[in-house]
Amino acid sequence: MLLLVVIEVTPQKKIVWHLKQNDLPNITLSWMKQVIELPNGHYLIGNCHAGKDNPQIIEVDKNKKVHWTYKNFKTFGNSLASFALVP
Repeated sequence: MLLLVVIEVTPQKKIVWHLKQNDLPNITLSWMKQVIELPNGHYLIGNCHAGKDNPQIIEVDKNKKVHWTYKNFKTFGNSLASFALVP
């Protein structure tokens, strides 16, 4: 059973934030291959191998509110393991 998918830890090894597999409404998180903390404090998360019904990239804030998602299963299938954020 997978409990924690993404965690934020202090240098003192204290977990201060976490995101579990089923914390986001209508989204199942699977292999978190990439996590980027954005300047606004949100996280951009790559959701690989989550199946055709789930987004492959998700922007989520610390309140676990989803701000946007990206899904293109036709092009990338179940294997979008990495992405680049280009300003």
